[in-house]
Amino acid sequence: YLLQIRPQHIVKTGEDIDLDNFTRERIAFRSTLALGNGINDRIHDIVYIKPQTFSPTITHQIAREVGQINRSFDTEHPYLLIGPGRWGSSDPGLGIPISWEQISYARSIVELGLENFDIDPSFGNHFFQNITALEIGYFKVSVHKSEDYIDWAWLDKLHPVRETKYLRHIHLKKPLSIIIDGKKGVGLALKPK
Repeated sequence: YLLQIRPQHIVKTGEDIDLDNFTRERIAFRSTLALGNGINDRIHDIVYIKPQTFSPTITHQIAREVGQINRSFDTEHPYLLIGPGRWGSSDPGLGIPISWEQISYARSIVELGLENFDIDPSFGNHFFQNITALEIGYFKVSVHKSEDYIDWAWLDKLHPVRETKYLRHIHLKKPLSIIIDGKKGVGLALKPK
């Protein structure tokens, strides 16, 4: 039998990570199923698939749009990527069938569950080496877990840099704080103050 073991990222601070001290109003999203460990406070940009326009029948079109937006970033300007289902799935009915080149500058990735589309997470199986080497935080936000949460009202009221039929690109003046407690497998993103 083959056993795959994934190393967890190194904590960037000398302190333990405590995610219980933040009010819901401060949280952009929260996940009870997160991979990685540490704090990323360099992300100013969010690219997300609009849930109201998503359909499993258009995932190839969404993949093309994500790839086009990815080309506007670089290693010094990473982004948070949020979308339904599995990122990189070979089955377009389970998520968005992108290649690594189409999301190469994302440094935190959320696999989102929707009311009628809550797929089991892939945790980046398709991009295992890249996710590990680049210390990318990976999250599953499920609509069926009361502890999981995404603040759509906050995201939707932010002015987009770019918006298409299927996705929005938001740029924040101050960065998000993306925090993962690797011991508990819980993570969240804090809105800028």
